[in-house]
Amino acid sequence: QSANIFGVEFTTLSENACSLPTGWTAMDLGNVGIPGEVCENGGIWTIHASGTDIWGQNDQFHYVYQKLEENMELTTRVSEIGNANVWAKAGLMIREKLNAGSPNVGIFVTSSRGIQHQNRLQENQTTLRVTQDNLGAPHWLRIRRNGGLIKTYYSETGEPDTWTSLGESLSMGEGDLWIGMAHTSHNNSLINKAVFTDVSLNTIAPSLSLSPSTLSLPATAGDSSISVNANVAWTASENTAWVTLGTNAGSGNGTLTFTYQANPGTESRTTQVTVSGGGQTKTLTLNQAGKEVVPPQLSANPKSFELGMA
Repeated sequence: QSANIFGVEFTTLSENACSLPTGWTAMDLGNVGIPGEVCENGGIWTIHASGTDIWGQNDQFHYVYQKLEENMELTTRVSEIGNANVWAKAGLMIREKLNAGSPNVGIFVTSSRGIQHQNRLQENQTTLRVTQDNLGAPHWLRIRRNGGLIKTYYSETGEPDTWTSLGESLSMGEGDLWIGMAHTSHNNSLINKAVFTDVSLNTIAPSLSLSPSTLSLPATAGDSSISVNANVAWTASENTAWVTLGTNAGSGNGTLTFTYQANPGTESRTTQVTVSGGGQTKTLTLNQAGKEVVPPQLSANPKSFELGMA
C-alpha cells in the first residue's frame, strides 16, 4: 500500500510478506524503527525497509542474504528506490557478521546522492565511501569477492563492456561471510521501497598460476622469488634439501620466496616446487647451473732463461 504525504509518495507494509527463493534469508539488522520485509515475484524483488542508515559505526537496514562461498559475484539492477530521504540506499553488500556494527563492503544506489561504494573494515568503526555523483535508479550494480579483494562495479545497461569499477576493499575474515541485497530508508520512522530485478549470484571458478613457472639459478648460493596469482588459499612444498621455502602458504595473490644452496658439482641440477590450492596444482621448475670447472694452470719459474755457447 502507499500513502501521499505533502505530495511525497511513501510505501506502507502489507500484512503478509512474500516467500523467498531457496537459499535466501531476510532480516532486519540494527535498531530499525519499523520492521522491513521482502517479496520476490517473477524475478522482481521488492524490499520495504526503515532504518537510520548504512553508515558510521553501525547500521540499520533490511538484508536479504545467503552464505558467501569462497569466491562469488552478485549482480542486480536497482530499478526503483523511494524518496523517504535523499540518502535512502538500495544495493549489494558483503558482510562479515549479522550484527549492526559488522565489517562490510557494499555498493548502493541512493535516492538523490549518486552511487556509493562503502566499507567498514573493523567492527563498530568508521565507514568510508567513494561516490559517483549524478547517478541513480535505474542502474545495474555488481559486487565481487575474488581472492583477497572485494570489488564493486556499476553499469547503465548491464552489457559486458559497460561496467565501471567504483571501489575495492580488502576481504574480511577467514570465517563465514554473507552476501546479498541491502536497503535502508535513512528515515527510521518511514518505510521506503526499493525494487531489484535480474538478481544473479554466481561462483567464480578457482584460479592459480605461477609467474614465472621456470627459473634458471647460478651455481652459487642465493635467494629468489616468484609471483603466485590466485583467488584461493594455497600451500607450497619443495622436494629437495638444497631449496628452502621462505613462504609456504598464502591466500589470494602473493609472493613465494625461497633460498638455494650452492651447487657443489659441475653438472647442472633441477628440482621442483609444488603449489596447490582450489583443487589445482602448479609446478615451479628450478634449474641450477653446475660449478664452473677451472682448468689446471701450468707455470715455470723463472719464466725465461738464456742458453749460451761455451
